[in-house]
Amino acid sequence: MSDIQLRHGHRPLPRPLPPLRPGSDERKLVKALESAADAVVADLEDAVTPGEKAAARVLVGDVFAATPHGPGPLRLVRVNACGFTVTGAR
Repeated sequence: MSDIQLRHGHRPLPRPLPPLRPGSDERKLVKALESAADAVVADLEDAVTPGEKAAARVLVGDVFAATPHGPGPLRLVRVNACGFTVTGAR
């Protein structure tokens, strides 16, 4: 891994990276955001079937936008390819 630290505000990216949560599973995303985890990673790739990817993008944006910002887990999204927008994301 690179020595470069990715930053969100002033918090370095947690190492090792936290477990991935399926971007198509609202219950698991909300539960992870309510936990004491350092970060929540919504997986929009391997954990989501091709037919659910578009809906999962919207769901991740909605869930992340609906939870309070500030103290709490760092919110990350795993994607393999660019070219789409996560709606509702800030």
